[in-house]
This record gives sequence, C-alpha cells and structure tokens, in this order.
Amino acid sequence: MAKYEIKTHTIPYQVRIEDWLLFVITVAVNALLYFFWLAAYGSVGLVIIIGMCMAAIGIEVNRLHLRTRQNIQRQADQTAKTLQGLFDDAPLLISQMKEKVESAAQYVNDAEQEYRDRAFSPFWDSVECATKIIYQYNVHANDLSDSIKDYNGLIDHLPEKIGHDHIEHNFPTFPYSMDQVPVPVKVYDNLKRIVYDAQKDFEFAVIWEHRHTRQVLIGGFETLGQAIGNLQGRINSSVHSLKESLSPKQIGMGRVADSGQRRLQG
Repeated sequence: MAKYEIKTHTIPYQVRIEDWLLFVITVAVNALLYFFWLAAYGSVGLVIIIGMCMAAIGIEVNRLHLRTRQNIQRQADQTAKTLQGLFDDAPLLISQMKEKVESAAQYVNDAEQEYRDRAFSPFWDSVECATKIIYQYNVHANDLSDSIKDYNGLIDHLPEKIGHDHIEHNFPTFPYSMDQVPVPVKVYDNLKRIVYDAQKDFEFAVIWEHRHTRQVLIGGFETLGQAIGNLQGRINSSVHSLKESLSPKQIGMGRVADSGQRRLQG
C-alpha cells in the first residue's frame, strides 16, 4: 500500500499573547540591566548588555520558529493521515459494493427459479434478501461518494487546512472512474420485473399481501412494500452522487489545486 505524506517549508512565525508578555518582560529586565551596567561599568557594560539583549532576543525568536514549525508540521501530518485513510478506504468500499451486487444478483436468480417452481414463501424470502442487500449497497455507495468528495476537498484546500502556503505532497488525484464502480441497476431491473410478475400471479399475490406490510426495517423503511417501492429512488440517488463525485470536473479540481503545490518525488 502506497505511503503518502505532506511536507511544509519556510515556516513563518506564529506569535501568541504569552510570547508578547515574555518579550516585554525580557526587554524590561534587560533595560534594568542596561542602566545598572552602564552606571557600574560604563561603555564596556553597555557593550555587554547589548550583547545579552541580542542573545535573549535570538533565543526567543528561535523558540518561536521551532514551535511554529512543529505545530504546522503536526497539522500537516494529521491532514495526511486523514487523506491516507480516505484514499485507502476506496478500494475496500468498491470491493464491498461488488460483493453486494453479486449477492443481490444471486438472490434475484434464486427468486426467478423459485417463481418457476411455484415456491411461494421462499420466493418472497429471496426478494426480501435481495432488497436488503441493495440497500446495503447504497450505504457503501454513499460512503464512497463522501470519501471522494472529502478527499478532493482536502486536496483543494491544503494551505487553508494546514495554515501554510509552502507545501509539498505526493497524494495523487483520485485514481478511480465510474467504469470501475459496480452498480446494481441491472439487478434492480430484474428484481422489479420478477416482483411485478409475481404480483400479477394470484397465488404469489396472496402471500405478498401478508408479506408487504410485515415489519422488516429495511433502509429506514418499516415494511418490505415501502422498501421495494422506494428502492429505485435510492439507487438513482446513490449512482448520481457517485457519478458527480467521479466526474472529470470534480477530479480535475484536485489537479488545479495541485498546480499551486509542489509534488514530492519518489
């Protein structure tokens, strides 16, 4: 699995209230020492106290620079971890979506065979299982769509997220297209057809009248009838969201953002 990272350069200072207080105290103390050494040792004392002031200011500036660099790199590392997680989740979600489509297709095939065999209750059991699995597919599809949008959104706004303009990273544009994402449209069409055929058959319809109002809680719907009735809308919504997330325009946004950021080699 590829390892990606974000590096920051030319870190600016970030001065806090306590830094100003410390600076004022440092100047006040050095001013007192200045008058003391000037009164006690004359010009030699003046040279010594100026050197001490410059050393104190230099130490404070170095401390501010080190702390700022550490804070910004820490934010960069956290952002890189988030991006890595989103990037690594994608193939797992696509694999799960493929499994759901294949499993739903198998249940639809079973339902078709049971319809031919006049196996009434097993037929509706298979229909219910296929419906549940397609709703589970929709959950994975929405998760993938959200991951893509979050990934591209972070890539587009890395300077704002990290709080620094000079960034190098080796995160690629999202490497998937809609052709690589399984969709259950054909499976749903077959499910819709076989359910319609069964509803026209008196004996299957009798069982359906008992089953379609039974509480099953699928996809947020309380009954099988509601779940099947709203299934097409859910599929269309999840597929549309995926197409929008994986569109060349959306993916291209990451490339535009990359143009203002240097790429790490290797």
